[in-house]
Amino acid sequence: MTNLMNVVHPDDSDALKDLKTMKVVYDMNGVSEPKKMMVMLKAIIDARGRAVAAHVKPDLVIAFRGPALTLVQKPGPDPTGEQKQIGELVAELKKEGTKLEACNFAANVMNLDPANFLPELKVVGNTFNSLGGYQAKGYGVISV
Repeated sequence: MTNLMNVVHPDDSDALKDLKTMKVVYDMNGVSEPKKMMVMLKAIIDARGRAVAAHVKPDLVIAFRGPALTLVQKPGPDPTGEQKQIGELVAELKKEGTKLEACNFAANVMNLDPANFLPELKVVGNTFNSLGGYQAKGYGVISV
């Protein structure tokens, strides 16, 4: 068993070798805790940065649905530190070119007002179509 402390310079060269573009859609469904959402968004930002450093163009989509939708709402007048950080991470991803989609179908089921999603998110009819459509276009799907 390899000791992770002995890994001096971890890299993703095997996975990224010979790629010009990496197309990924993240199915952001299973995240219901703010701290986990922050970690997952940071992980996506980290992966994107590593791809760019390896001269691979990331073409990324995050499809928010289910419990994750509750974490991408506009904060109220007295936002928590976690709400602020999630908003900042979402804004950073959008600025870097990541497409961010929120599921209107799930919002309706959960009695969430789509007008209350962070402004960086595009409300789509049903993210099942996002996941299937992007996969049909060659995107890999990563469930989060």
